[in-house]
Amino acid sequence: MRSKKKRRLTVTQKRTSPAAKVAEVITKKYKSRYLKSPSKGQRVRRALYDVKTKKVTVKESAKEHNISYGFLSRRLSGEVNIDSRNGPPPVFTADEEEAMAKWLSEMAERGFGLKPGEFLDFVESVVKRENRKTPFKNNRPSYDWYYKFLSRNSHLIKPRKETPLETCRAKLSKEKTDKWYSKFKSFLIEKELVDKPGQIWNADETGFSVGSVAGKVIGPAKKGQVPHLSGGHSKQRFTVMFCGAADGRMIPPFIVFPEPKPKGYNPLSAGLEGGAAAYTKKGWMDSVTFKVFLEHFNTFAGSERPIVLLFDSVSSHIDMKTFEFAKQKGIELYRLLPNATHVMQPLDVGVFGPLKTR
Repeated sequence: MRSKKKRRLTVTQKRTSPAAKVAEVITKKYKSRYLKSPSKGQRVRRALYDVKTKKVTVKESAKEHNISYGFLSRRLSGEVNIDSRNGPPPVFTADEEEAMAKWLSEMAERGFGLKPGEFLDFVESVVKRENRKTPFKNNRPSYDWYYKFLSRNSHLIKPRKETPLETCRAKLSKEKTDKWYSKFKSFLIEKELVDKPGQIWNADETGFSVGSVAGKVIGPAKKGQVPHLSGGHSKQRFTVMFCGAADGRMIPPFIVFPEPKPKGYNPLSAGLEGGAAAYTKKGWMDSVTFKVFLEHFNTFAGSERPIVLLFDSVSSHIDMKTFEFAKQKGIELYRLLPNATHVMQPLDVGVFGPLKTR
């Protein structure tokens, strides 16, 4: 009697345990077709592909890809859209998600890999800009959505661990630079640009303070401070983006000034002809002004395409629209090896360094 009672209690405990309850809820949702397997959309497409190209029957293809015959036949006939699903409508279409996945993949291959938080920042900005209706809290997608996005697009992207970068530049190794050059050479071969220096460009941005820099002066022997007269603008800075090709050509500079934009005069007067300017809150380059710079660059970079643009700026400058704009114009963005700009960035070593020293 005792053993039977103990056995019954054990069974009851298993049924009411937290893990069992969660499993039961999930099972019910899948049985009710409220949720679908994250990879089901991919399996449907593969099944339809097999029917149309390999000439297999709908029944055989459905069995091969673990899909019901009716489910597949309705999508084959067009009665039901391939991406139709139960529950709330998706925020992005399958084509939009695939475009995002391809962008993320190409960005990573060129050294601009986005972290999950940076990608969610991008998605949030798209939702707000296009005023889309979403189930997201405060229009920001959750990490749960992020993992499902990865699952839906696993044929294009997957989480990859970054190669650890040494914070100290002195620890830069020959192996790292050799690996970067080998990969970049393969990229140039693929684009047929190995022997075309006029189509390989390098851009770099640097900041300048408004007003003179405090230095050493001759003063009284008594202790005390010597005031530095800088016109009252020493805290203001502006950014300059220069760009040059491997054949020695340079384009007019692109300057980012701090807001507000002046109304009474042109800050580029007496500057280099063709120069351009933009304005941001702090005078720093951002994703919006970087796209404006690309338009400026496209104007002066010549008609031969494609062209490669090397730079070491952070990936936050390059959103999806900016990347697509560059590709449409035949501009292939590529990142220099991080933490190596002090030896690999031509403009930093050969132009900005001597200029700021003078």
